[in-house]
Amino acid sequence: MFTLKSSFTEIDKSKWLHIQSPDFPFTDLDFLLALENSACLGQRTGWHPIICLEEDTKKNLYEGAFICFVKSNSYGEYIFDWEWAHAFESHGVPYYPKITAAIPFTPATGPKFLFPPTLAQDRREAFMMSVLAFLAKQKVSSIHHLFIDSAESTFWQRNSYATRSSFQYHWKNQDYKTFDDFLSMLQGKRRRQIKKERLGVQSQNVNVRQAVDSELTPNLAQQIFDLYYRTIDKKRGIPYLTEEFFVQCFANLKHRIVLFLAEQDGEIVGMSFSFTKGNKLFGRYWGCSKPIEFLHFELCYYSLIEYSIGKGISLFEAGAQGAHKVQRGFNPVETKSAHYINHAGFRTAIQSFIEEEKRLITKELESYSSHLAYKKNQAKTP
Repeated sequence: MFTLKSSFTEIDKSKWLHIQSPDFPFTDLDFLLALENSACLGQRTGWHPIICLEEDTKKNLYEGAFICFVKSNSYGEYIFDWEWAHAFESHGVPYYPKITAAIPFTPATGPKFLFPPTLAQDRREAFMMSVLAFLAKQKVSSIHHLFIDSAESTFWQRNSYATRSSFQYHWKNQDYKTFDDFLSMLQGKRRRQIKKERLGVQSQNVNVRQAVDSELTPNLAQQIFDLYYRTIDKKRGIPYLTEEFFVQCFANLKHRIVLFLAEQDGEIVGMSFSFTKGNKLFGRYWGCSKPIEFLHFELCYYSLIEYSIGKGISLFEAGAQGAHKVQRGFNPVETKSAHYINHAGFRTAIQSFIEEEKRLITKELESYSSHLAYKKNQAKTP
């Protein structure tokens, strides 16, 4: 039975556990509830959820799920379509509302369709086609599936969606045993640079450590939010997250959180807040209360690379943007999104834009090949 829900509070957690992704923490119901119950979704940010479900009522379980959002803006997506919206509006055609299938404020590649691992392929495809039919009936300007994996990219292409390319910087574990093993694969200049930056943090009387589960209290959540908010405000960004979001995560997602703290003279002066599941790590938020040279690199890159090596994590996605990551052991990796534009004229124009953009991105990715941090015979990409 195909049904629709407009709130994650309507989801049966016991049924959801059987379909959530094994290595993508952002489809965990507790994470989605943390967003919704802390006012990160809804009117304040313009993300209004629709959850498509296929339920086997006889077996009392979910056989499929698809998460999307009706959007009244393009904030918090990280695949930018502001120019498309401007083109629509300049011709008197409304661009909003639109539908976006993505995890809010989370530029991480993961599945949009969720299934139990044993579900037969024909049942999967039947649900996917039901979702496609539902989306086709919606009175919106466009539909956008962001940060999709390769299998889903093929599905959307088969169904007349335009595939758009972008790229991020990812770190891949080459079976390193220690951080020094990782450093040994880098060019001498990059290896010396990283050592200098790590020592530079220590020389400022800063101690960086991982917070243990028992420390993840509401009081610490308030401090983490304050650091996050200060940093967002300083960069004139939009504070999508609320203090209650961090409180909710500390209460229900301790097993997914990787939190590093920077302390100076007994005071917390910086943090990085990440999520892990399976063999993947996703860097998400960071903040600091004062300028400390190299602290961002230590909290957001080096401590998390060292953590990944220690835990045998294979892939570390450090978030959007940041060409400086290449100098520190991250490689550029192509990411995909799929788009359908309902207006035939704009559909043709945007398809042309996407094709030209992809050519430029391909050239840019090629240009990185001679600038990677790794020794030439070690320059492997994820």
